Amino acid sequence: MSIALNQLPDPPDAEKPGIKELLTQLKEAISQSTDLPEAEKVEALEQVQALAEAGKNPQESTKQKTAKTAITMLKGIFTGLPAIASLVEAGNKLLPAITKLFGLG
Repeated sequence: MSIALNQLPDPPDAEKPGIKELLTQLKEAISQSTDLPEAEKVEALEQVQALAEAGKNPQESTKQKTAKTAITMLKGIFTGLPAIASLVEAGNKLLPAITKLFGLG
């Protein structure tokens, strides 16, 4: 997965995180989560991978559809976690920013 993330462009504005930084943070939060069962962790990381692939061309309509599906899946995975889980906090912070970068927000 890190290959797809590394292929994403750096943000145009160094002050604001771009898709690469947001997805890297999300990947780390998922990987480090102790609240997420291993099978769901794998599924969540697959969705981050889908977002990374879509992030190579975020304004293309098929990529936006892929991104929307992946974000919906991630929200569904995170819904079953305790509200205080660090992954829920990360998701609540990162998913809206990722959504916005794809022009879906």
